Amino acid sequence: MNDWSDGYTTDETYIASYFTDLAPNHARFTLDFHGIDHAIGSSVTYLELAFGRGISANIHAATNPGTFRGNDFNPAHALEADLLAREADTGLHVSDDSFQDLLARGDLPQFDMIKLYGVWSWISDDNRRIIRDIARHHLKPGGVLYLNYNTLPGWHSLQPYRHLAKLHYDRKKPAGRQSGAHWGDINGFVDDMMAAGGAFFAQNPLFKKKVEIIRKKDRSYLSHEYLNADLAPFYFADVAAYLSAAKLDFAISANLTTNSASFLLNDAQRAMMEKEPDRILRETMMDYFLNMQFRRDYFVRGLRSVGPTERMHRLRGHYLVPIRPLGAKQPGIKTMKGRISVKEDQYAHIRALFDASETPQVSIGHMIDTLQARRIPPNLVLTNILMLVQQGLITPANTPEQQKQVEHSARAFNRTVLERSRRGEDIGHLASPVSGGGVPSGFIEQCFIRQILGDKPDAQGMADHAHRMLQRKNTTIRVDGKPVEGADNIRRELMHRAEAFKTGRLPLLQRLKAF
Repeated sequence: MNDWSDGYTTDETYIASYFTDLAPNHARFTLDFHGIDHAIGSSVTYLELAFGRGISANIHAATNPGTFRGNDFNPAHALEADLLAREADTGLHVSDDSFQDLLARGDLPQFDMIKLYGVWSWISDDNRRIIRDIARHHLKPGGVLYLNYNTLPGWHSLQPYRHLAKLHYDRKKPAGRQSGAHWGDINGFVDDMMAAGGAFFAQNPLFKKKVEIIRKKDRSYLSHEYLNADLAPFYFADVAAYLSAAKLDFAISANLTTNSASFLLNDAQRAMMEKEPDRILRETMMDYFLNMQFRRDYFVRGLRSVGPTERMHRLRGHYLVPIRPLGAKQPGIKTMKGRISVKEDQYAHIRALFDASETPQVSIGHMIDTLQARRIPPNLVLTNILMLVQQGLITPANTPEQQKQVEHSARAFNRTVLERSRRGEDIGHLASPVSGGGVPSGFIEQCFIRQILGDKPDAQGMADHAHRMLQRKNTTIRVDGKPVEGADNIRRELMHRAEAFKTGRLPLLQRLKAF
C-alpha cells in the first residue's frame, strides 16, 4: 500500500466521467425551487474535492463565471486534470494535496460551493473529519456543500458482495497485478460459490441479480467502488448530525425526483410523510419507503427559507435550455401509479416557446408570463418545468450575460476535446456555455463534428472520417450490442448514423453551442 493513499485504490485511474449534480446551475435551481436561501450567485467561488480525472471540474470552470479550484490527492489524477486545464485554458486551479495538507494551506478562500462526488463513503473516519473541518473553515455563510454516499437501509444488500470481493482481492491478488485485472478471478470465485449453493444464496435470491448488474460496470469503477480499505454506508440522519458540527444543515436532495414524494409513494406512505413535520425523520422515512442505497444531498451553512414571493422572484430569473430534442412524445416519469408526464397541450406550448426564442435559453419568467396568458397558472408552469427537468429534456442554464462571459473558454475546451479525440482519447463530453455544464458526446459523434467544422460536412465525408478513425483505433462499432464486421457494413452503418446526426442531434448541439 502506498503510504499517501490512506487505503484508497490508486493503481487504477478513475473513469472519465461528468456529473451534472456538480454544476452550479443545478444547485442554484434546486435550492431556489424549494425556497432555500444560499450564497450561489452569478459568479461562484468553487472547490471540488477528489475530482477523479477532472472532467467535471474542468467543464464547470470553462462554462461558469467565477474561480474554480480542484484537489485530488492522487497525483496521476491531478496531473491529468492540470494538463487538460492548461491545454484548454479553463482556468481551473489544480492541487494534489491530502485532505489534511489542503486544510493546512494558507491560501484557501471562502467558497460558495464545495462539492464531493464519490468520496464520503470511501474514505476513513479521519478524512471525513478533515473534510468537515474544511467546510467549517472555508465555506461561507449560505455556502453549499454537496456530497453523495452509500445509504442505509438500501446498501445492506450489497455488503455481502463487497465483503467477498475485498477479501478475495486482499488474500489472492498476485504481487504487481493491478486491481482492475483481478476482477475476473473475483467474479469466478463468486460464481463458484453461487453454483455450490448454500443457505445464504437460497435465502437471498436477489443476490445473484445484484451481482449481474454490478459486473457490467467498468472495472476501474469497480476497483474504486469495492476494493478500498474503507467503504462505509450511512444512515442519512447520521450524516446530517455529523455535519451539523460544522454549522451545516441539510437543505434538499440533489435528486429532483426523490424530492417529489407524490410521484414515488403510495397513498398511505404519502399521508405519513405529509403529517411528519421533522425534516430529518421525513427524509429517513423516504429512504425506508424507497429502500435507498445512494443519496445525493445539499447541505447549507445557515439554513434559511425564503417566502413565496421571494421564491417566485428568484425562479423567474432562472433560464432553461433543451438538452434532448423536444419531440412529440415525452419519456415520462416512473411512479407508483405508472408513468406520468406533462399534459400534451401544455407541453406543446412549452415546446413552442423554445422554438420561437431568439436565444438558446428561455427564462422561467417569460414562460410564466406567456403561459399564464393561455390560462396556465404559474404554479402549474413550475410543476411542468420540474417534470421536464426530471425527464432529462431541459436543464437549468446560464443567463445570456453569463453565456457571453464563458463562450471563449467553452470553445477552447471543446477544441481540445475534439483534437484529443483525433488522437484516440475519448473524454466523452463537450462543454456548453449555454447550459453551464457538460454535454455527452461519444467518439463517433466527435468524428462527425470535426467534419462539420472542416471541409467535408456532408454525411459521406462524416462517415468516411469516422471509419478512418475507427481503423486507426483498431476497433469497430456495435449495433444491438454486437460488433459490426466488414468494412462495407461499417461504412453503411456510419452513413446511417451521420444522416441521423445531421437532422436530429446536430441542431441541439448547435443550440447548446457545444462546439
